[in-house]
Amino acid sequence: MVPSARAAFSLLLTFVLLLVAACSGGSEGAPNVDIVIRTATPTVPPPTATVTPSPSPSPSPTPQPASVRLVRGLAVQGGLFLVRLVNPPPAQEVHALFAGGSYPMLADGDRWFAVIGLRTDFPPGDYPVEVLADGDSVGSTVLNVAPTNFPQENIELPPDTAGLLSDAAAIEKENNLLASVYGGYTGARFWSGAWVMPAQGPVTNSFGLLRSINGGAYFPHSGTDIAAEPGSPVVATAGGRVVLAAKLYLRGKSVVIDHGAGVFSGYHHLSKLQVTEGDEVGQGQQIGLVGSSGLASGPHLHWEVRIGGVLVDPVLWTLRPVEP
Repeated sequence: MVPSARAAFSLLLTFVLLLVAACSGGSEGAPNVDIVIRTATPTVPPPTATVTPSPSPSPSPTPQPASVRLVRGLAVQGGLFLVRLVNPPPAQEVHALFAGGSYPMLADGDRWFAVIGLRTDFPPGDYPVEVLADGDSVGSTVLNVAPTNFPQENIELPPDTAGLLSDAAAIEKENNLLASVYGGYTGARFWSGAWVMPAQGPVTNSFGLLRSINGGAYFPHSGTDIAAEPGSPVVATAGGRVVLAAKLYLRGKSVVIDHGAGVFSGYHHLSKLQVTEGDEVGQGQQIGLVGSSGLASGPHLHWEVRIGGVLVDPVLWTLRPVEP
C-alpha cells in the first residue's frame, strides 16, 4: 500500500475499535458514551385573529330639488288652479306669488298646496307662478289662463221684488258681512274628492251669466241656480264647518260652509235653515230646504263657491277632485 492509503486505513480501523468498545461497555475505566438524538419540536405560530372589515356606509340619497307643479285643467276665466310644491325644503311658511297677489300654501303630507281662484274678468294669457319658502324663491312655472264665453240674459222682475235693489245701505251691509266671512283662512283641508251637487234639479242659470235686471247694466251671475220644488232638501256639497247661518237682505236665508284652505260654499234663498254656526258637516249632509227668500223670482237654490274671496264656477268642483 502507498503511505497515504495506509494512513487512511489505520484511521478507519481506530474508529471502528472505539465504536465497538462503546457498544460493549469497553474495558474497565473506559467512559460510557451515550449518544442522544433529540427531535426538534416544531414551533406552531399563535392563531392570527381574523379582522372583519367594517362595512362601508351606504351613500345618502341625493335629495330631489323642490319643484313647482300646477293643475291647470280648470284654469279659465271664472275657474281655478292648484299650485303644488313637491320635495319642499324645511320651511315654516310657504306662499305662491301670482298676478300680483301672495297666497298662503298649506302643508299636506310631503308637499304644500294652494287653490287660487280666477275672476270672471281675469285677462286671459300667460302668467308666472313663483313659490317662496320662508321668503326664498324655490321654483316657478307659467300658467295659461283661457277665456270663457259667458252668455247674456235679460230678466224682468216685478216692482216689489226689484225694489229690493234700491236699498243701497242694506246691500252694502250684506256685502261687507259676506266679505268678512269669505275673507277667512283655515289652515286645514276639510274636503276630499269631487264635490256633489247640493240639490236635485236642472240648472236654470249658470255661473258667470251676464244678467241685466229690468234693463239695467250687465253683471256676472255670482253662482249656479238649481230649480227645485219648495221644501226640497239642500245638502253640503263637501265636508266643512258652518260659518254663517242667517237671513240676509238679498240672498235670503243662507248657509255658508268653510271647507278650509280659503275655500267656501254658500247656499241661498232657503226656506229653512237646518244647521247653526259652528256645526261640522259632512258631504251630502242636509243643511236646509229650497225656498225663494230674499231677491228671488221663484223657488230655487242659488249656490256659490268662493276661493280667497273670489267667486268661481261651483260646478267645476264636481267635475274632478281638486286635491294636493
